[in-house]
Amino acid sequence: MNRFSEIIESFSPLVQKVLLNPEKKVRLVAANGIIMPQPTPSEFVTALFFLQYDQFDDIKDIAKERFFKIPEATFFEALKTPLHKFILSGIFHAITQQEKQSLSLFKMLINNRNIDFKIFLKKVDRLSLEIRSYLAEALAIITKELDFTAELLQTDISKADKQKIIEFAIRNGINLPIKNFDIMRDKILNSEKTTKNQNKDEKNSFQLKEKNDFSESKIKDEKIVENQNKSSSIMNNEPKAVSTEPKERLSKLTWNSILDIVDPTMEEMLKHPKRLIMAKIKPMKPEEKLSLLYYLTYDPDEEISKEAQKTLYELPENIIDSSILYSALNPNVLDEVLKIFFEKKNLTPQRFEKIVFHKMFQFDILQGKIELLSSDQIELITNNIQGLMQFPSVISEIYLANNTPSSIAQRLLEFCFRHNIVLTEIENFDELKSEFQNEGKKERDKSIEKEIDDVMSRFIDPKFKESKIKTINDSSTNEDLDSSEEEEDVNFKIDLSQFDESSEVIEDEVESTVVEERKSLMRLIGEMNIAEKIKLAMKGNMEARGILIKQSSRLVVEAVIRNPMVTDQEALRWSSDKNTPQEVIRFISNNRKWMRKVAIKMNILKHPKTPLGKAVNLLENIPLPELKSLSRVSGLSGNLKRLIYDAISKIEKRKAANKKK
Repeated sequence: MNRFSEIIESFSPLVQKVLLNPEKKVRLVAANGIIMPQPTPSEFVTALFFLQYDQFDDIKDIAKERFFKIPEATFFEALKTPLHKFILSGIFHAITQQEKQSLSLFKMLINNRNIDFKIFLKKVDRLSLEIRSYLAEALAIITKELDFTAELLQTDISKADKQKIIEFAIRNGINLPIKNFDIMRDKILNSEKTTKNQNKDEKNSFQLKEKNDFSESKIKDEKIVENQNKSSSIMNNEPKAVSTEPKERLSKLTWNSILDIVDPTMEEMLKHPKRLIMAKIKPMKPEEKLSLLYYLTYDPDEEISKEAQKTLYELPENIIDSSILYSALNPNVLDEVLKIFFEKKNLTPQRFEKIVFHKMFQFDILQGKIELLSSDQIELITNNIQGLMQFPSVISEIYLANNTPSSIAQRLLEFCFRHNIVLTEIENFDELKSEFQNEGKKERDKSIEKEIDDVMSRFIDPKFKESKIKTINDSSTNEDLDSSEEEEDVNFKIDLSQFDESSEVIEDEVESTVVEERKSLMRLIGEMNIAEKIKLAMKGNMEARGILIKQSSRLVVEAVIRNPMVTDQEALRWSSDKNTPQEVIRFISNNRKWMRKVAIKMNILKHPKTPLGKAVNLLENIPLPELKSLSRVSGLSGNLKRLIYDAISKIEKRKAANKKK
């Protein structure tokens, strides 16, 4: 059945049940990523990897395709547990197939307890330059497999990185299997010996010079710090030096305001006739070059401004990395650095951490950028909750973001409730606070929180992830109700056309799995608190909306109906249900697009919760046949029936008058 049967017997019972199952249809369904009960990430990855070695070719092909489509987050979670070396080799291959290879995922891979660097042999050239450069820094790791290290030295990493590896090996008595290594070792050791003797001779004179220069240097440093604090204070409208926690919002700069806040040296460079050439070729500290180029983007000379912007974007990354270590860097420059890294898609975890924990960092720098962050980066910034509380709009953006784990969103809301911070961007915030306090905090297992986070990611409407969505009143739609598209439910549809003769056999299995998924969704919605339900209602797909519309909470129901992905079919279905809440009926009846659909308008008129005043307005444009049909409906109020008869009478009189003419 599987040539790795002996290895598989050492795995968890669930993995064994899938891989060693004698029924082909079970393995075929699993190859499509459907495993019940829900596996852990490590079990999921393990099962899909070994299904690539099934005895049937169709299972092999499907499992292989599905394995390479496993989300990076799933690989990341799976690598937190020891995995078989064969699986680690498969994940390495998956990384090399990525369009932009993930450095963070590769770090998790090489730090796995069962990693064997032999799996990288003769494959190092498949790795991106970023990953190879990282390996050149991770010296203690690469010396575990000397052949791998020798192969890394043959790639196009920088000369400085190669020199670093060789020097590390020499100092630690490691003989690398590369050509002329003995000659290089002797040369470096002799050079170090000579340098050591020179340093010894110069030591006394250096100490004497250092003593003489100390007083002068100290005075100079104090003046620099004073200028920096003065500049920062002016920019933030504060009379004193800027504190480590920002208290003012990021200032919008102009050319004149820049000249006011910079120190005299920078001001002199900004006023120089050849300032752009100076910024490009004059030797200066990294932070000075970065700041000068940034300030020149505000230059009144449009040509200089555009060229400075281009040069700034093309600035080598090592200069930017060195600059963000400078403690007095202007917050606006930090903002620009973040934008550059986002545009180039090379904001590594280390860079992001340095920026977020920078002394001059202000949280409104992140305004409009939360959707671009990973869940780990969001967790990092929310750890500084005391600094974040000064910017409620950023808190709101984090709460509403698709990529924010529910546990973090929950923690932010609780913090705001306790400290009376009002999030104006969140609709009905006061009612949410009241309902949340009445509901009380639920004690939940961490496993439940992980499941809820999974629901939040899987049941968010995919269109929210593609682009920013217009509101439903502005979105373009088809006039004919029957021709409007049904929402694609990616969580519950499986393309059975890829199965051959076995498709009929496994169809029942797939339907059973769908039912289980829906039951699981209903169960987890029951575990959610009011804030989590509202967030899912605002951006959830059709399946989630269908369950949440029946909730007793008015806030949840209103969030569902305001979801911009609600379809005409849902509006038709809800308007025909007598148990639909009045808030939903009112919203549908006020929506011009839906009220152009005769079927929906008729349902609203028939609905017992439609206000009489709204019904009067809707009767104006109803055709005569529909009015007559409506008059025969039982259960309508006497007042509404009288209005219907009046409308019919008016139309008939008008027609009779037209005939006489």
